[in-house]
Amino acid sequence: MALNKFVKSTGIYFVGNVLSKIVVFLLLPIYTSYIPPDSMGLYDTGVTVITLFASMLFLDIGSVILKFTLEKECDKESTPVTNGGLIFIASCAVYFFLVTVFSFFFRYEYFGWIIVYGFTYALNNAVGYVARSLHHNTDYAAAGVIQTVLMVVINIVLLVGFGVDYKSLYISFAASSILATVYLLLRIRIHKFVGKRFIDKAKFSEMLRFALPLCVNSMAFWLLSSSGRIIVTYVLGPEATGYLSIGNKFTQILYLVSNCVHLTWQEAAFTHDNTNESKKGFYSNVFVIYYKIVMFCVAGLILAIKVGLFIFPGFIDASYSSSIDLIPSALIGTGLAIISQFLGTVFSSLKKTTVVFLSTLAGAVTTVSTTFLFIALGCGPASANYSFISGYVVAISVRILLLKKYIGLKCKIQNLLWILPVLLLSVYTYINLKVLFNIILGVVLIGMIPILFKNELKALGGKFNGRKG
Repeated sequence: MALNKFVKSTGIYFVGNVLSKIVVFLLLPIYTSYIPPDSMGLYDTGVTVITLFASMLFLDIGSVILKFTLEKECDKESTPVTNGGLIFIASCAVYFFLVTVFSFFFRYEYFGWIIVYGFTYALNNAVGYVARSLHHNTDYAAAGVIQTVLMVVINIVLLVGFGVDYKSLYISFAASSILATVYLLLRIRIHKFVGKRFIDKAKFSEMLRFALPLCVNSMAFWLLSSSGRIIVTYVLGPEATGYLSIGNKFTQILYLVSNCVHLTWQEAAFTHDNTNESKKGFYSNVFVIYYKIVMFCVAGLILAIKVGLFIFPGFIDASYSSSIDLIPSALIGTGLAIISQFLGTVFSSLKKTTVVFLSTLAGAVTTVSTTFLFIALGCGPASANYSFISGYVVAISVRILLLKKYIGLKCKIQNLLWILPVLLLSVYTYINLKVLFNIILGVVLIGMIPILFKNELKALGGKFNGRKG
């Protein structure tokens, strides 16, 4: 993928994912004022469980459609879209059958709305991938803006205007997702992909075989990334999970920005020629740069949030004050999750989804076991964040070792561990020192950029001078 195309795609995804969804982050004062911690914990638990269920049963079919379309394996773009759509329809039947069965055995507040949330989540995700596979990136970004604006408006009306409880969070997400999905379906002209002539049994079977392992991988991924919160809810109660939920909201600043690059990187990886021996250094170079940028941003963001909370002390309601100390560990865990996701895309481009599962499973086992350990050590709600970090350290380590075997990934240990003292210093400053010291350390980190990224800046400067000449 050419540099100008990469930058353009990243910019489009920035508009659709960050500029719109940052508005949701700014609504934290309303959420924390109108929804008590225990209710927020119940909502977070419901969403955590149903997104796992939906991801498993719908086989992450959207990413499968994207991969098969971008690889240009088909004469017609409609072939993977149509056959992937058939897999999605079959998954719908399984999804609604199973949730109907579960409804007779499980009782959870607003169970019906949770089911609707899961379906709209899967539908919106799948259609978004279809839009990207057909190069409707601008429409994809516009749909993100539409969804966010509608969700914000509905939330404010229900929470503030009508005094509805946390049920409003389920309703606003489902309604806005449906309308954004309808917009995308109209823009990509979905009727063009409906017809018996587009059904290809061989392609259907191939896509299904590729997608099925993703079902099991979704379970492992959920255990890795979310099981800690469920265990904390079970042992410490929903109020503890409510604190975690608000603390994790700050990670959206990091995740949403990185997600723009990841979406573009995903397309670049899927279209990259992995058989060319001369390009084996492609993944190595990109990984090292990506890792340095993400983890450096984590360190800086920890300090910036401390300053921001000092300037706007009412941003989080006093009832959620316990969430503040959970933010640094949540950000570090999210940074590692982003790195792991980056490496997972490489395996997907190599069609080695089984390897992704094994590395994720190793991290999942670590997360589950260490959550109980940290709770026993008296870490409280932070146990979920600490186990989250532990799990992703294991998953990343396994993926790096396997990529060294498969593609000769070049990654020196010093290129990974240099950030550790910087992170620890940022966390210590955030938790124990006054805001002035956070500002000073932040300025120091900015001053370190020319040193830490001298090679990247030199390469960028060379390209600029070359164009100028």
